[in-house]
Amino acid sequence: MSEAKLKRALRLLLLKHGRLPGVKGYVLKRHLGKKYEDVLKKLDELLEKFGLRVVKVEEGEGPLTARYFVALREPLKKGEERACGWRIDELAGLAVLLSYMSVKGGKMPINDAVSTLASKFGEVKARILLDKYVREGYLEVEGDVVYLGWRTKAEVSLEELRRQLVLYRPKES
Repeated sequence: MSEAKLKRALRLLLLKHGRLPGVKGYVLKRHLGKKYEDVLKKLDELLEKFGLRVVKVEEGEGPLTARYFVALREPLKKGEERACGWRIDELAGLAVLLSYMSVKGGKMPINDAVSTLASKFGEVKARILLDKYVREGYLEVEGDVVYLGWRTKAEVSLEELRRQLVLYRPKES
């Protein structure tokens, strides 16, 4: 496995292609060759030292249509959430929706999602946040139903999220 291929693979995975992170399998095949999945396995082993991993998200039939990108192996530590480019209230809203949806089978009516967010942020901000979550791939909307998005399935441990929310006890005043 050449170091040049590993460098090229890492660069491709870290760049944002369009509005989504990562790259499709057919692009990796074109730049890295037929054995691009072997290159990605080796890269994943190297990234483990840094707490990162190569993630594959199926988006169709077979590996050529799958999206590959680099994600964290572990949850962010306290204070690191600012580095992700999201405000804490945006993350909180996403956490609430994801935990609620995970208990409800991975989906909920769009009106329930808006009203859940609106109870804390107001209706206008709730709609803006919901649009952001959909645009970033954490949620998907079909008709009047919101589903867990591909990025949630790839990056978020819903079990850990639910566990953390159960363990959280607000301070009594």
